[in-house]
Parts: sequence; structure tokens; C-alpha cells
Amino acid sequence: MNPIVSVILCTRNRLKYLAAALGSIGVQEFGPELCEIIVVDNASSDTTREYVCSRASEDPTLHYVLEPIVGLSRARNTGIQAARGQYLAFLDDDAVEDPGWLSQIPIAFDTGGPEVGCVAGKIDAIWGAPRPPWLHDNLLSYVSVLDYGPGPIWLQEHQMAFGTNVAFARKAVLQAGGFSPALGREGTWLMSNEEVLLQRQLHRLGYRTYYDPRMAIRHNVHAERLSKSWFRRRVYWQGVSDALLESQLESITFSRALKKRLRRIASIAKRPKEVLCLAHRGNDPIAFLTECNILLKLGYGLATLHSSNNALSHFEPRAVHAQ
Repeated sequence: MNPIVSVILCTRNRLKYLAAALGSIGVQEFGPELCEIIVVDNASSDTTREYVCSRASEDPTLHYVLEPIVGLSRARNTGIQAARGQYLAFLDDDAVEDPGWLSQIPIAFDTGGPEVGCVAGKIDAIWGAPRPPWLHDNLLSYVSVLDYGPGPIWLQEHQMAFGTNVAFARKAVLQAGGFSPALGREGTWLMSNEEVLLQRQLHRLGYRTYYDPRMAIRHNVHAERLSKSWFRRRVYWQGVSDALLESQLESITFSRALKKRLRRIASIAKRPKEVLCLAHRGNDPIAFLTECNILLKLGYGLATLHSSNNALSHFEPRAVHAQ
């Protein structure tokens, strides 16, 4: 008999965190009729394979799968192919599940009904270092913090589930074709939006996204990500990802799309006070938020002008790496 939920964890060289994630699932009450856990090893060079296979020899619900080509979307699609569950739950390998997380997944789908294609869960931060004073609340989504309120709700078009903690109806994901390899993390590139594109495709198929805060996890925000340098790179690549997402969703002609994007690029030059904020090195959260918004537009603009993935790596400005 197939399980109700397939939990898919994609990992690469983060055994320490993976062990904690698996441990947090293991303490919850479930049996093989409810759950299977699929660890997709995305070309790790550490002892991930040996560790997972050793645990799997004692746990029939745990399965090891190798995806040798680096790329988060590829790894997720490999997990989808291996999964047998009615619902597919995706977790980051550095997440820790709250008690009741697993059992809440089928409840959320049952509550929402057949139109639910995706369920988003609440994500709290585990801070690897004290939260910096310059980190504005509006930037927390870049470290996958998500909270749409205390109760379950239907999400609107602009509200998205995060891949750190999300579940999909298997039949819906198969209809949509899975995750696009053109988006998502790949090596050191901070690409994203693969889960956004999938959700948009699900919406076009008539499915909706539901949020249930009881499907909750805690996610490690690593100390090395709590620097201005990392946030600059993150928001810049978000702009790149937004442009690529838009190019895949647009139905208007290319010339109209190009004009639309170039207007967004030009808007940077029309706001000199914001441009001057690029030199700001203090702890004012509003000033840093403004700086990040500029880099978001810059990444969007450069991705518009250089549309191939291979070209994008040559257009990361020095400001993105500034300390």
C-alpha cells in the first residue's frame, strides 16, 4: 500500500543539518501507511550516502536516492519520480519539524478540499547568530521566514508558499510537470522562484494554495547569511530570478515585454536619494532595505539584457559582494 505523504529532503554536503531534520521527523508518530521519507543526495562529497543508507537499513520508511547533476530543481524532480505518496512534502535539509507537522499535512488537504494543489506551512527562524539591527522585517522572507497569520487561509496570487516547507498534491504536480530546471539553486548561484513558477502553473490548472500555520517548522538561518554581503547577493539574484520567471509566464509580445522591463531599469536613475544609499554602511534598517530594493531592480534589469543562464554569472556587480 502506498503511503499518504512522501517527505522529500534534497541535500548536498550538509550532513550535520540533515541528521537533525531526519531526527525531528523520526520523533513524530507515524507508520509506513502514513509516510515515507526520501533523501535526494544532490552529488554530495561527504558521507551523506553512507549515513542515510545506514539509517535506511533499520527504517523501512527511509529511502536514499542519488541525483548526480547539481541543481535543486533537478533534485526535487528526482524526488518526485521516486515518491509514491498522495501528497509530496518538501523540506530543506536544515529545517526542524515541529510536533504534529507530518500529521497536519493530510488534514490541511482534506480541509481545503479537491481544489487544493499546494499547502504552505509556517516557518520560524533558528538564528545562527544574533539578528543584526539592520535586518528589516521586510527582508525576512529572503531567509525563508513565513507567517501569514494565526489561522488557515487561502492565499492570494501575490502570496506564495516557500520551498522550505511546502506540500503538493501529487496529481497536481504531475499535471504541472514538476519544477523548472531553469530556476532554483544551482551551485553557488542564489537563483530561486522554482516553487513560485510551479504554484503559478497550478493556479492556471485550476488549483489553489492553502496556508495552515499548524504545519510548522523551524529553519536554520546560518551565521554566514547574516551579513550585508550575503543579503546583497541574495536580493540581486532574486531580481534575476524574477525576470526569468516573468519571461516564462508572459503572453505579451517580446517587444512589449522588453519595454516594460527597461522602464523598471530606468526607474533606478530617477531616484537619486535611493542610489546614494548604496554607499550607506550604517545599521539603519530602512536604508539597507532601500539599498536591497535597488539591487533587486538591478538584477532584474541585467537578467533582462542577458537572458541565458550561462551569461548571468558575468553580470554580478561589485556592490553585491561589498562587506
